[in-house]
Amino acid sequence: TLSCQRNNSQSSKVPVEYYYVQYNLESNTELYLDTTRIEYHQVLNDSIYSLTYIPKLIDKNDTVKIIVKESKYFQPEYFYNRKKVDFEFVSNRKYLIEGELFWVYKYVKNPSVIDGCVTQFWNPDFGIVIKRSSTWKDFSKLQTNSENINRIINLLFDVINQDTEFYYGCKEELELIPKSDVREFYDWKFKDELINLDE
Repeated sequence: TLSCQRNNSQSSKVPVEYYYVQYNLESNTELYLDTTRIEYHQVLNDSIYSLTYIPKLIDKNDTVKIIVKESKYFQPEYFYNRKKVDFEFVSNRKYLIEGELFWVYKYVKNPSVIDGCVTQFWNPDFGIVIKRSSTWKDFSKLQTNSENINRIINLLFDVINQDTEFYYGCKEELELIPKSDVREFYDWKFKDELINLDE
């Protein structure tokens, strides 16, 4: 079971409970909220994080397992009921909140599916803190029964949401061929000619 680092852990008498609050924006004037309680486990082994999420639903309990690392070169993995799903790293950012540094890694699940692509934001202290669809006007935010943990997660959400380039969903920021590979190819092909691929 996850033990939050820094000073975010609750008293040992009260275990931390986790849930996602889903915000459904049907129109510009209507907001619907839904809460799903989850069982969450995190295992750290050789700097690789294995995250397990089991939603506590009445009719069924699906299992999501995510394998990530604090590295943009690591190939992440996502399993839904043991079935592997496309899951790709996009980018990462660091945010300074109340004097403490928090890294956030951005991934996309099902990047090739038109209506199924979901952007997920992972922080090593808390797990997946935000999930958002690029197709539908909804997102989910991690919450707990700890006011201290929620305060940090909510501040993280605020700064990520204001960082519009980073908050953009799914493939808007995902490169099919990395710019560095394209630049290396053109440098080789045209030798000393300068090519600015960022324009």
